[in-house]
Amino acid sequence: MIIENIRKALEVLTDKNVSIGRKSMIFFCVVILVVMVEAIFKVTYNIHINNKLEQLHQISFIRSRSVDNPELAKFLDIKESEVLGRRHYSETLRDSYSWLSDRINQMAHTTSPESPKEDKTRAKLSIFYTVLSGSTFLVFLLVVMILSPLWLKKLDTDTLLGVIISAFLVIPIIAFVTALLMLTPVIYKPAVNYVLFFVLQMICLFIIGNYSKKKEKT
Repeated sequence: MIIENIRKALEVLTDKNVSIGRKSMIFFCVVILVVMVEAIFKVTYNIHINNKLEQLHQISFIRSRSVDNPELAKFLDIKESEVLGRRHYSETLRDSYSWLSDRINQMAHTTSPESPKEDKTRAKLSIFYTVLSGSTFLVFLLVVMILSPLWLKKLDTDTLLGVIISAFLVIPIIAFVTALLMLTPVIYKPAVNYVLFFVLQMICLFIIGNYSKKKEKT
């Protein structure tokens, strides 16, 4: 189904009757879809691992045939280290994510220092679940904006720019809300925090909705 949707999107991109604005937005959606597929199925990561294993296998095979060649053995050792040290971009992103999460948690607990033993056993909030629980509406809104060209019958340049600008405005808001929520201490278990984040979000949306209705009446 995903491949079929991508194929249809590519057909639209090559259709001369489709406006440039709509093509640009569909291209943006295809890029987002490809990123999601990569994140879920780890296609390039699996290719990366298979290539490393294949190269290591070849190095091991050549080494077994070159026991009496010290120069070649040294060369193979260097190449083996290079292959083992080669990292996939997702590994770099994961390390960066862990570093950022640790920095945020350190900032959140600078006002209440704990002993090293307590700090190691203390549960930490997940940025991913904090985003989902604290910015559910904004994430849903962002997804709707990204996918809107798929069901809009007419998409002009102004609408396209409006969607793109709105999406790029929502992302910093999600990041800001998440950073604030990550500063809160863990209440018993992280799951309790996530539930409270969601409830707080619903209360804020309820207040904003009521305020908007009152404004419309006046």
